Amino acid sequence: MHLIANAGLRLLTSPDQLAASRADLSLVDNVVEEVLRFESPVNILPTRFAGSAIELAYVTIPESETGLLSALSTNRDASVFPDPDRFDIT
Repeated sequence: MHLIANAGLRLLTSPDQLAASRADLSLVDNVVEEVLRFESPVNILPTRFAGSAIELAYVTIPESETGLLSALSTNRDASVFPDPDRFDIT
C-alpha cells in the first residue's frame, strides 16, 4: 500500500519521470526499483543482535547488543548512486 502511494506521489511531483514512464512502458520495473530506493516504505529494518563484538564506523558494538539498521542512508549512498537525491527511473 505504501509503495503504491509513494510511487504515485513521486511520479506526480517529478513530471519528467512521469512522462518518461508513460512514453516507455518497459520502464515500469525501473519505476518500482527507484521508488523502493528513493522513497522506501520500510525505513527501519527489523532489530538485529550482534553475534560477536563488531567495530562499525569507529564504534564497537558489544556482543548480544541490539541495533537498528536504516535503509534511508543506504539508499542515498553517493558512492553507489551518482546523484542519490535525484529520483531517476532510468
